Formats: sequence, C-alpha cells, structure tokens
Amino acid sequence: MGILKHKKLFYIISSSLAVISIAALIIWKLSLGIDFTGGSMVQVQFSKSLPTLAQMTTALNVQKLNAQIQQVGTDSYAITTQYLNEQAHNTMLQNLAVDLGSKYPFTESQFTAVGPVIGSQLKAQATEAVVLVIILIALYIAFAFRKISQIISSWKYGVVTVVTLFHDVIITMGVFAIWAHFTNFSIGVPFVAAMLTVLGYSVHDTIVVFDRIRENLLRYGTKEPLFNVVDVSLTQTFSRSVNTSLTVLITLFAIYLLGSANIKDFVLVLLVGIVIGTYSSICIASPLIFDWSQRRRAKGKR
Repeated sequence: MGILKHKKLFYIISSSLAVISIAALIIWKLSLGIDFTGGSMVQVQFSKSLPTLAQMTTALNVQKLNAQIQQVGTDSYAITTQYLNEQAHNTMLQNLAVDLGSKYPFTESQFTAVGPVIGSQLKAQATEAVVLVIILIALYIAFAFRKISQIISSWKYGVVTVVTLFHDVIITMGVFAIWAHFTNFSIGVPFVAAMLTVLGYSVHDTIVVFDRIRENLLRYGTKEPLFNVVDVSLTQTFSRSVNTSLTVLITLFAIYLLGSANIKDFVLVLLVGIVIGTYSSICIASPLIFDWSQRRRAKGKR
C-alpha cells in the first residue's frame, strides 16, 4: 500500500492541526465548567410547555444572576451560575415560580453545586491523572518491547507513544476550544474521563501497529530494509485499525443522535478523539519510529 512513503504529508497535516489547536487554546482557551471553576447548575423540567429563552432570562434577571441557560431535550433548561448557597438557590426557584410557574409548571430535576476550592482541586487532579497515565503507558510499552532492543531501542517506542498521545490531547483540546468559542460547551469531569478513554484507545491502536513491527523485525531482522518492514507492518494492520475505529464511531454516533442529552458532550469528545487517535496511530507513530531510527543508525547508534 505504501503508507510510509506519504509520511511527509502526514507530518504537515499533524503540524498544521497542532499549530491551529495551540493558537485556539492560547486565544480562546478552554471553557471550564463548574466542576473546575466552582459554581452551580440547576436543571428544571417543565411538565406542560417550555418557556422561551427570553422568558427564562427575564425571570433570572430579577436576582441579577450571571447565568448561562441551555435547553436540554424538549422539556428542560440547564441553568449554570456562580456558586449558590442554599438561600440563593431557593430564591432562584421562587423567582422562576413567580414569573413562570402559573403558565409553565416545573420541577427541579437536578442541582449541582461545586465550591471554588473543590473546583481548583479537581482541575489539579485531572491534570495529574492525564500526565500520570501517559507516563505509565510509556514505561509499560518500553518494557513490553524490550526483546527487540537490538534493532530499535525499546524506550523509543515509549517516547514515540508519549509524543503521539500529546498530539492527540493537544488537537482534541484545540478542537473543543474552537467548539466552545462558538457554542455553550464547557469542560468538566466527563471531558477528562472521555480524554482518558481516548488515550487508552489510541494507545491500544498504536500498540497493535508496533506489535506487528516487532513481529516482522523478529522475522526478518536485518535481511529487509527497515523502511520495508515498517511499511509492510502498517499495511497489514491498516484495515484492522480503520474497521475497528469505524465500528466504534458508528456506535458512538448513534448514541450521540439518540442518547440522553446528559452524555452528548462525553460522546462528542470520544468521537473527535478516536478519529484523531486512529490517525496518529497509523500516520504518525510508525513514521516517527522509522525516521528516528534511521537518523540514529546514520550516526552509528540504535
């Protein structure tokens, strides 16, 4: 199939996406949800008809809340505000009942409050979790590929895996920085959970390709040029990787369209992350291994 011969094009695409993503993160930043910034989220469900967004805004302006209001499904609104204590929470519900309750009866279906201290702790813990997962994955891969260190040093597989994982994280975060700029999307604990899932999926895909490279290196050794070995390995795993990803994506797409509104953001992150992770596993990880090994061989090192 000759996948490896297009590696320069792959590098250009990835570099361009990474630059755009970094620029988006610098200019617009990620929109942090109440899980990280602290705040309150109230979801109210209307039993008959749904008031307009303008009517909701007018009812909440009585309390002078800097609220973000988002429709959830066909009968609910999610209201995100600064942190509300019990008194402020009850006042908000009373104002809604006075302004809307007679014509639009409702019940509170969900209330979540996160203090600013807890929010900052969650942000730090989320960052630590992602970094720790990446480091442990790199160490595991370096250990797993130790038997072919005489051809390609095993630690290189671990380093390249870390590079591709950062590639996946940066581009996925960049996509959602852009998405959040034009929508009401904000990241919370579900976003972190989705990113960790994406990292696991991406690593799994990368290991499948690396494992085939390992098998072919053990089979051919130095009898075949490294370029041929890596390219054949990519060709042998290409259909498997793409078909597996397509199966997962079709399932996720169905869940996104038909599933509950509460998990749509989580599923959307998975959709974007798996596409990027599949691309990096095929088009970035193996070309990086090949190029790095070639440069080191030219200097007489492994």
